[in-house]
Amino acid sequence: MIINKLNLLLAERFIKASKFSRDTGIAQSTISKIVNNSTSQIDYSTLDKICRYLNITPSDFFEYDPINVLFQSFSKDTENEDDINKNFSFFIRYGNGTEIFRTIKYEVYVDIYAEELYVIVSPVMSSSEDTAFTKYIKNLSLGIQKALSDEIELFTKNRLIDALNLDKSYKFDINIELIYKSPL
Repeated sequence: MIINKLNLLLAERFIKASKFSRDTGIAQSTISKIVNNSTSQIDYSTLDKICRYLNITPSDFFEYDPINVLFQSFSKDTENEDDINKNFSFFIRYGNGTEIFRTIKYEVYVDIYAEELYVIVSPVMSSSEDTAFTKYIKNLSLGIQKALSDEIELFTKNRLIDALNLDKSYKFDINIELIYKSPL
């Protein structure tokens, strides 16, 4: 997984995105997409302007972790189903490079209240299960953890829109847990 660190780099230097946009001539909308890691590509000339302005190299700008994710089988859980709440599940296969080292089931709990959706996505693991994997996820940088969480959110939103026959423009928030959190 590759992400950029522009948000962090600007914060470290106390530079607002609007000032950065004015000073570099890069459109505010482009800066916003880059800061939020919501762009799939960055033009070389844009990257050059960013690096020159911040006095960094491209290797300072990008962050890489070889974690790989593969989403599988989003489906409705029929067990304990009622008329109000909908429950779904899916699997994520985690790996690095070509090796898959963990497959984890994620449960999706959807509460429909007053025409709004409240969605929680969390993994299904026992507290003693796979502490090495949990430690691995916790040791990922916050940027990589956020990118991973964003991927899970996008996957879940797209599948829920289809499964619940919602309009594609329907907006709702999802609370995502990447790893097992033991009860207090």
